[in-house]
Amino acid sequence: MTRSFAICAAAALGAALGAAPAQAYEVFFGADPGAGGAMVAGGASAARAAFLARLDDAGIEDFESWTEGDVLPAELRPAVFAGSPDPTTATLTPGDAGTLARSTALVTNTAAEGAFPASGDRYLIVSQARNLEVVPIGEERPEDPPALIVDFGAPVSAFGFYGMGMSDHLWGAQVNLILSNGDEFAVSPTDPAPEGDLLFFGIAAQSAAETFSSVVFEVRPLAGLGTTGDTTDPFGLDDLIVGAPRAASPPAGVPLPAAGLLLTAGIGALAGLGRGRARAAR
Repeated sequence: MTRSFAICAAAALGAALGAAPAQAYEVFFGADPGAGGAMVAGGASAARAAFLARLDDAGIEDFESWTEGDVLPAELRPAVFAGSPDPTTATLTPGDAGTLARSTALVTNTAAEGAFPASGDRYLIVSQARNLEVVPIGEERPEDPPALIVDFGAPVSAFGFYGMGMSDHLWGAQVNLILSNGDEFAVSPTDPAPEGDLLFFGIAAQSAAETFSSVVFEVRPLAGLGTTGDTTDPFGLDDLIVGAPRAASPPAGVPLPAAGLLLTAGIGALAGLGRGRARAAR
């Protein structure tokens, strides 16, 4: 038994040193399903703080400089992620699949449909359109357009946001974030929350292959619901954040990544085996 354990430990040590798994995005997530339509100090704000602590030169678009009632795409106005020495800009465009299927997005200071400002007075409320085109019998109905497209125009390596009212879809829907490089993330919990829930979601790339130049917010019915999921229920976005992940190690108290745990286990096992052999020799 000792021999086989030592072999496993050595294999683990070798995997950690020479064949570590490919890096993946760091994901930051926190939710407050009982926020009740107002900003609260809880899981979402803690996730946002951890995300900001991981970034250099973070820029934030909080919509406070926008005009109440601005409908996107706003005339000649990009989103500006202020705060970094060289602010990032992006165009925010509702999805459009034709005259009968256009998503909407507008800046407001009024709480509605479970959405509300997470900071300041203004936020972006977004509603995904349902494609109502009539198609011949036997043909597949066109897909609904996405809710919102955020186009940075150049690669970025980290993006995060507050989402309000994202988990209160009565008939079961999932908000997804789709990156220009093809990677996709499920953002909202699948368990319906009371109206007025709050969450924060952020991703930080760990390699050049994971950078992206745009993100798409899309609402889909949950698996098994076909097209009956409530994909048109509006949700809010606030404090959109971009930045660059720091190259330094995670701060103290952050769990080791899988490779680090593997390395620790391997070293500990080999040390234990060495102590056992020393006792047998005596």
